[in-house]
Amino acid sequence: MYFITKEEDLVGKEIAFTHMNTDEFAEGITIVTKDNGIFIVEQLNGDFEGIFIFDENQIKSYILRNDYLKNKLLEKGIVSNEEIKEYDNQLKLEYQKQQKIHREKIYSVDTLFPEIKSFSWKRM
Repeated sequence: MYFITKEEDLVGKEIAFTHMNTDEFAEGITIVTKDNGIFIVEQLNGDFEGIFIFDENQIKSYILRNDYLKNKLLEKGIVSNEEIKEYDNQLKLEYQKQQKIHREKIYSVDTLFPEIKSFSWKRM
């Protein structure tokens, strides 16, 4: 299994499976090729009208969030339980890393006490 992140990489591929969330908007249109490539796009409306192509991490995250799609991919042998666990662990680690960066930014001395930055020690 691999991730397709450019439309042109679909040229010449045979489609094995498709899935589209049937909500009001076309979120997560999934195309799976016979050689197990996964391509996911989203139809954007409003101010950002157009097609948004998911990158590798967004594809992994979307698969994990969408139980129907995840189960179909497992059922068809396109993705394995081990790969699902690996994606989940990777995303958790990335989330923890982002949280740490965010906490350090919010709770830094410079943010909490900006007056300290301008403070200078003077000898008397």
